[in-house]
Amino acid sequence: MQNDTRYTEVSKRIRRYNRRKAALIIKAAYFDTSLNPNRS
Repeated sequence: MQNDTRYTEVSKRIRRYNRRKAALIIKAAYFDTSLNPNRS
């Protein structure tokens, strides 16, 4: 079914985007804590 392949493609793209966003958030949080060690 064509719909299935399209869905898998979109889900793959979304997963990749979410992974990139998560990496950015983790990096930002890491730099945040390293710059401001007093703030928890």
